[in-house]
Amino acid sequence: MRAALVLLFVLAGCGPTAEPAPADLDGNLRWFWASSNDAKDADVIEAALKLQAAGKADTLAPEKPGRGFITRLTPDELAVVGLKDVVDPAKARGFFVTNVFSCTLDKLEAIVAALDQKAQYPEAYDDYARTYTSDFAKYQDRSAPTVTWDVNLTAKLVTAPYSSTLKGGLRRVAPVGGKPAFGPLLVARTWLPAPATFKNPDPSTSFEQDYQIEIFWERAPGEVFHAYGMWRDLRLGLGFTTEDNGVANTIMTGLTDWDKKTAELCKK
Repeated sequence: MRAALVLLFVLAGCGPTAEPAPADLDGNLRWFWASSNDAKDADVIEAALKLQAAGKADTLAPEKPGRGFITRLTPDELAVVGLKDVVDPAKARGFFVTNVFSCTLDKLEAIVAALDQKAQYPEAYDDYARTYTSDFAKYQDRSAPTVTWDVNLTAKLVTAPYSSTLKGGLRRVAPVGGKPAFGPLLVARTWLPAPATFKNPDPSTSFEQDYQIEIFWERAPGEVFHAYGMWRDLRLGLGFTTEDNGVANTIMTGLTDWDKKTAELCKK
């Protein structure tokens, strides 16, 4: 999930004008994946306002998160992570979760950006090593809007031990003048640049592709709205893959369980 996963790339706070984000949830999450990397803060805020409506951020109940399926990424939408024409994104099924949980954005930011994710989510990883690939001090003092990192981890896919490398990062977007009172917000992107490697290779088991985009803001003081888009190509053996609704629903349940764990961390 992160399930051994988790979840930007070279993000820029004052980039070129992006195509406007779609108003529908599917298109909006795909916009955040492909375009929020370089979009101006104002464009990201505008996209989030559309997501606020599409994701029912103001009325979503903590005990009943949203979940469902989204359309698959295209090769052009993998250009942001350098994988256009390298892999076939049509093999990675898309799904989403929208949720709310108790936390402040500042506390959440510290949790998401921390190096030692295993200490926070010990059940998710056998081993986890994150290295910042940009200046974290500048991100902390707000002189840089983004921080990026690389991850090497080991975990288990059901009972199959595997290792993988992830790339990811975090962007903080401040409220933009002239907009309604809204923000700040966080955008996190994580991806698998190459297939996972299994300790005991089995042709029926594989973890080939994983792309994740997350958007967070406080919908009310101390209550975070979280939109999570994921596209994954996972094969568990015995014919079970992310094309199976049971597997997909198990993953989506895992994402809401992750938020429950995060809410516990926010209390500390």
